[in-house]
Amino acid sequence: MIGVRIGLGLVVGFLTGIAGLVVSRHEVFVAGVTWPWGLVVTLLAVPVVLTGVGRVGSQGGAWAAAAGWFLPVALLVLVHPGGDQIPGQDTTGLAYLVLGLIVVVATVVMTTTWQPVRPADEPATSARSGSRRTAPRRR
Repeated sequence: MIGVRIGLGLVVGFLTGIAGLVVSRHEVFVAGVTWPWGLVVTLLAVPVVLTGVGRVGSQGGAWAAAAGWFLPVALLVLVHPGGDQIPGQDTTGLAYLVLGLIVVVATVVMTTTWQPVRPADEPATSARSGSRRTAPRRR
């Protein structure tokens, strides 16, 4: 079961990385300024996808999704001569590579170390015994 979650995380991360490489190049020209809406959407979608994989799957699945995101990005950077559209040797391409890597690692670290907070009025329990500790009775 763990292998399936890791494999699924790898596939989801791979597809997210490929989609991000394509979508990050989209721009719109408004008021004399070019806005990279694709880069913004991509950088917002990556944490959503990785957090979902981490919540549904496991910590291993979240790390596998991060590796899956990095795989197509690294392959295209190493194999592809660059300068074209994907990933592009311009500000948008560099921003996708650097900010994407930061977002991926930060999201997975925050997702896998997140622990629910116990309400303040709920008493702590002993980790070993599994029962509440009570004060001794007065006589």
